[in-house]
Amino acid sequence: MGSNIYGEKRECMQRASTGEKNWVEHGRVLNDEIVDEVLREQGHGVLSIALDGDVYARPMSFGYDGQSLYFQLAAPPGSPKSKFAECGVTAELVISEFESVDDWHSVVVRGELNGVPNGEEGAAFGAIADNAVFPQNAIDTGECQGFELVRLSIESAEGRVGPSATVTEQRRLGGPQASD
Repeated sequence: MGSNIYGEKRECMQRASTGEKNWVEHGRVLNDEIVDEVLREQGHGVLSIALDGDVYARPMSFGYDGQSLYFQLAAPPGSPKSKFAECGVTAELVISEFESVDDWHSVVVRGELNGVPNGEEGAAFGAIADNAVFPQNAIDTGECQGFELVRLSIESAEGRVGPSATVTEQRRLGGPQASD
């Protein structure tokens, strides 16, 4: 990272330490349409679960069909990643993009993680093919003898964008108005 980013971070921290209001403006809330667009375009994030007193977070490629997120898990039995195949656990997926301390966006999706029911695999594979960054069936699975399809049923999806979002994000949001 260049020294410019460190300078921007230092400036932000100085503004915060002086009590200056809106030092990062906490970003602007993304509307549902933009959250949907980010989910369709990004195709990669960090999936996290808490299970039996342990926390697991892994970068994952995903598919999105407008209602649910789909993941293709290829992990050796007993590995930390195999824990994501547990049924009925609450999970969060974080998708973010960072250009600078003021130019960023993020989306957090929360819901229940379950296996894809028999007969619905085609829909899951279709969603993965449409927007996953790196479908796992395209790689050698190594020790894995197969894979599992899991679905995150979306209970909530929220997003924010930084105060100096790129021109594209400003246009999509309808201007630089802040909302909190």
